[in-house]
Amino acid sequence: MFFFGKSYFNHYLCTQNKNMKPLPKMKNIIKWKFNLILVVLLLNFVLKIFGQEGEIATNQTVKIGTLNIEVLNYNKSIFQIDSIVTSLKGFIAQEQEANFKTKISNEIIIRIPTVQFSNLVYGINKIANKVNTKDIKVVKVEKEIADLSKRLQSKEEVKARYMELIEKSKLAIEIADLENKINSLNGEIEKLQKEIGNFTESSHSTLYISMMQQAEIKGNLPSNATDMSKNAMLEFFRNILLYSLVPVLLILGYYFLIYKRMQRAKRHKRRSQSGEKSLW
Repeated sequence: MFFFGKSYFNHYLCTQNKNMKPLPKMKNIIKWKFNLILVVLLLNFVLKIFGQEGEIATNQTVKIGTLNIEVLNYNKSIFQIDSIVTSLKGFIAQEQEANFKTKISNEIIIRIPTVQFSNLVYGINKIANKVNTKDIKVVKVEKEIADLSKRLQSKEEVKARYMELIEKSKLAIEIADLENKINSLNGEIEKLQKEIGNFTESSHSTLYISMMQQAEIKGNLPSNATDMSKNAMLEFFRNILLYSLVPVLLILGYYFLIYKRMQRAKRHKRRSQSGEKSLW
C-alpha cells in the first residue's frame, strides 16, 4: 500500500507540473508490483488445483465384491490366495476358518488396491474348482460413507433408547432381554465402524471370499472321513442291539421265568402227591 500510494502521488504531481521529474527507482517499483500480481495469480492457481484434487478424492470410486467358491485342496488354495494378494500389494484383513465333518470352510476379507482388483478376481477364479456365486459392484466412497454413517447413527439411537428402558425397568426378564438386544446392536455397530474405517482408505477395494472344500472330494482330510465311517458303523450296530436284540432277549427271559415257575409247580405237586400216598 505504501508503494502504491507513493507512485500514485508521484503520478499526480507529474500531471500537475510537467517540469517535475518522477521519483527515483520508479521502474523498480513498477516491476515489484507486477511480480506481486504474478505471485497472487500463481497462488490462486495452486489453490484451485488442490481444490480439484480434493473433489476428485471425495468422489473416488472403489469396488466391492463377493465370491463363493469350492476348491479341491484347501491348504494349497490358502497358500495360493496369500501369494496372489501379496504380489498385488494387498493384504488379508480377516480370516474365519471352520472345520466340520462334511466340509472345511473359510471366510476371507481381502483389501486390495483398486487398480489390482480385476487381477485379484481373475487369480481367485483360476484357483477355484467351482464358482457358486459372484457379485461385484462399484461404489462412490463419499456416498457409501454417508450411508453407513446414517445407519450407524440409527443403531446408536436405538441403543440409547434401550439403555433408557433398562434404567426404568424393574423386571429381571425385561432387563435381560434388553441387554441381549444391546449386545446384538454392539456387534452391528462395531461392524459398521469397521466398514467406515475401510472406506476411509479410498485407494483400496474389498473382496469377500467364502471358500469351501467338501469332505467327499478332499484328499487332505482322510482322517475325518475315516472317523465318519467308524461312527456310522458303531451307530448301526448300536441300533441293532437296541431295537432288535434287546427286545428278543427280554421276551426270552420272560418265557424262561414262566418255564421255571411251571417246573417248580410240578415238583411241588409231585411232592405233595407222594406225601399223601405215604400216609395211606
